[in-house]
Amino acid sequence: MPAPTSSSALSRINDVAFYAHAREEVSALAAVCAHLVRLHHPDGEESCASCAHPWPCASFVEISRLLA
Repeated sequence: MPAPTSSSALSRINDVAFYAHAREEVSALAAVCAHLVRLHHPDGEESCASCAHPWPCASFVEISRLLA
């Protein structure tokens, strides 16, 4: 854990709480991203099976860019 930036006890408690929950929050975000990638896939006819936009759809492109 990084060095505290404040000598305030409340600030340190908030920092500890933030780091304690960060792993869960990152895991939840990763699960959402994985779900979106599974939803947005080619349908075999050059369109996205989920949103029907031309493949690769904007959702898939953006998620791929963010996860790269």
